[in-house]
Amino acid sequence: MKTKPNRAFTLIELLVVVAIIAILASLLLPALGKAKEAGKAAHCRGNEKNLILAWMMYHQDNDDKIVGAHDRGIRQGDWVGRKQNASGRQTGPMAPIEDEIWGFKDGLLWPYLNDHKVYHCLGDRRDSPIKSRKVQQGKAWRSYAIPCSMNGPPYVANEAILKHNQLKTPSTKYVFLEEETDVGGSNWGGWLLPYPFTSAWWDPIAIRHGDKNCLAFADGHVELHRWMDKRTFRMSDGQTFGVSAPNSPDLKYMQRGYATVRGNP
Repeated sequence: MKTKPNRAFTLIELLVVVAIIAILASLLLPALGKAKEAGKAAHCRGNEKNLILAWMMYHQDNDDKIVGAHDRGIRQGDWVGRKQNASGRQTGPMAPIEDEIWGFKDGLLWPYLNDHKVYHCLGDRRDSPIKSRKVQQGKAWRSYAIPCSMNGPPYVANEAILKHNQLKTPSTKYVFLEEETDVGGSNWGGWLLPYPFTSAWWDPIAIRHGDKNCLAFADGHVELHRWMDKRTFRMSDGQTFGVSAPNSPDLKYMQRGYATVRGNP
């Protein structure tokens, strides 16, 4: 009686198959990672598009006055408020995300948005159980900030933009950017550059999309900007304040887009 031939794989054949799978995985995983990061960046651009449209609708509804850049709430004319509970009492850095959402509701842009997810970039890990090494993490959710020069407190005496019509070239002046400082469990206040301009930053930025970040401009468009200076990446990675960066193309780019009354070509 004839027996059926043995059709099992040999050890060498199995090793070859495993090696091929490993090679394919090594080729595909970076591409998948890039695709995932591109998806987060696209989501972030969508958030900033919603934010800038809300910002524009506010000034159109309020005699051209722009919303405040700080986080002191509706009573102070700001776009968001600070962490607080449902009764309006301010709470601390370790208060839950829900308290930061109550702070969003205590902001002048909330009626135009009505969705706390718009304030959060998927690349912002400060709300994650895995503590970010960049910041002294509380429980932070808001990923975006407005420059202090856009109707911020008097950091820039008599130089803050108060009305949209003060912007001579709104397509070059950013209104929202990505920030990841952590003061009181959120990005405290507006985002600040020294003015008159120097060769140094003050507030660090966040870099969440590889070597790029989202910026929303006063004419309503959103850009995914690429950073070039290694000092910018070190500043972002360490969330370091007041970094000196002479001749930095990144610093010069942000200075050109930082709108003030006099520095507004």
